[in-house]
Amino acid sequence: MSHTYSFGPWSIRRTVVALPALALVALATLIAALAPAARTTAGSAAVSAAPVNVTPALAALAKRDPAARVRVIVQLRPGLSLSAGERLIRSRAGAPGRHVRIINALDARISAAGAVALATDRGIKAVSLDAPIASRSISTANLKTSFDWSVRATNPWNNAGATAKTGKGVGVAVVDTGIDGSLPDFRTSQTNATSRVVASVVVNPRATTPTDRFGHGTHVAGLIAGNAWHRPSSDPSRGDYIGAAPDAKLISIKASDDHGLATTLDVIYGIQFAVDHKADYNLRVVNLSLESSLAQSYLIDPLELKDLSLLAPIFSNPKIEKVFHAAEYDLICLRRDFGFSFANLFDTMQAARVLGYPAVGLDRLLGDKFKIQTDKRHQKADWGARPLTPAQIDYARLDTHYLFGLRDLLETELRERDRLELARDDFARACRLDEPREKLNGSSWKKFSGRKDVSLRELTILAELCHRRDGIAEKLDRPPFKVIDDNLLLAIARNSPEREIDLAGIGLSPRQIRLWGGEIIEAFRRGAEAPLMKRDQAKRPDDAILKRLDKLKTWRKKIAQELKVESDVVLPKTYMTLFAETPPQSMHEVENVMADSPWRVKTYGSQILTLLGG
Repeated sequence: MSHTYSFGPWSIRRTVVALPALALVALATLIAALAPAARTTAGSAAVSAAPVNVTPALAALAKRDPAARVRVIVQLRPGLSLSAGERLIRSRAGAPGRHVRIINALDARISAAGAVALATDRGIKAVSLDAPIASRSISTANLKTSFDWSVRATNPWNNAGATAKTGKGVGVAVVDTGIDGSLPDFRTSQTNATSRVVASVVVNPRATTPTDRFGHGTHVAGLIAGNAWHRPSSDPSRGDYIGAAPDAKLISIKASDDHGLATTLDVIYGIQFAVDHKADYNLRVVNLSLESSLAQSYLIDPLELKDLSLLAPIFSNPKIEKVFHAAEYDLICLRRDFGFSFANLFDTMQAARVLGYPAVGLDRLLGDKFKIQTDKRHQKADWGARPLTPAQIDYARLDTHYLFGLRDLLETELRERDRLELARDDFARACRLDEPREKLNGSSWKKFSGRKDVSLRELTILAELCHRRDGIAEKLDRPPFKVIDDNLLLAIARNSPEREIDLAGIGLSPRQIRLWGGEIIEAFRRGAEAPLMKRDQAKRPDDAILKRLDKLKTWRKKIAQELKVESDVVLPKTYMTLFAETPPQSMHEVENVMADSPWRVKTYGSQILTLLGG
């Protein structure tokens, strides 16, 4: 039998059925939270300085039309009471609405300028527009009967020697446009016409009916739990289309209106219902096949995750573009520490270098493109300490918040200036380069060896200091400069510290002195008494090699000046060295050297061959 009744802010139609005991569900993934997938565009990101906890679209609207009334989601920081949050909203001439418990937020009506001002309060975690959800409609003409085989759903259905896993007794919430539960694919069995859509919930106040008038939610539900074997024997489609868990029960949570339109808040209220009623329907899975029309920033603390291996197939998938700024060191660390491999990346710093930007740091690019000012003090903060401060969290969000928008702007410029192919070659080279760095083992002193302003005694002291510093860095798994940088080591070698207080006068921090002061003083004393070191003289290359290298450098510099880029953008050092040591005798040999940069072969190959006399 069916009942219709009210429950909190939701309208519910519930079908009461006798349910069998719990069986394991043959579904792939639990989607536990709404994660917007839309890309930030140049237009939405190009705003003047605004709090980083304000979405770009809201900041842009506040600049364009500050008095515009908007509906926003106001997330509260832990410790701020609901009533205090409501007072803050009213203090900005806003009208607070319902409490969104699942994300500790309030929905509110407020002016765009008021929303941006509200975000500056310490008690506010974030303010975002209640963005529309992009509507989707999929033609059944695209469906293939091989679906179940491709997702390997048939294996648990027919698992020999074990109980079949068809989702029987398990509840799946579908937050979407509703489900048409009257379709025969959702019957309990061929002989039992009771629908497995056991509840239909409407959380969108603009919807007039709990059924699906748009079609998307019904389509998704069919992929999850449709079972055409429940159709009558005379039906020509009987058995043709079967979902991944053909015996699961479905809970329809209609987040859209009758035309398939919804907002972020509508979806969040749908998730809230699923959380509140998971025990009522044995909800084990929440399905969200949705896409937000606005991008927002989310932070995940990698120190809280015991296993990062789930990132491996993402990094290596050539169909998924990964956006970095200054990717080189990130790739080195991710390869070294986790064994990741990479395909398809876009490095905004390298893109800016290919375009000839004079300053390619992220802070400069954000300032130039979006008028955003970053606080550089956090660049050298201790990011291993927990908890992170609110200022560090905001800085971390800003580090990627505009990256998609920046990427799109740079790609457009690369296309316009016919340099996109060159940039893509360099992105691909970064994915393939695998140059594990040798352990220093104290050998970092050699970088001082060629300096004429460093005496042999100072060099001997530096050898001891570097050996101690590099050993500390190895134990901490940190770059040596994060322990004590080279300039400070040179200052120590020249100023003869006798006590730890002398190190403070040289420039070491209290923390460095507390942790390593005694070891540094002892290393200095050893160097002051040790036999003098000999300078490490690099072997001089053959004159013919040097001559070819000079030719290449002169040619490269001329091309770089014409393009207004750094010289290594024209021809990286790796290629320079290979060509100088082994001059090519044919275009085939040029192609072999630069096989991973087809653009350079096409553009400069014949010039290099002629230059080196091939």
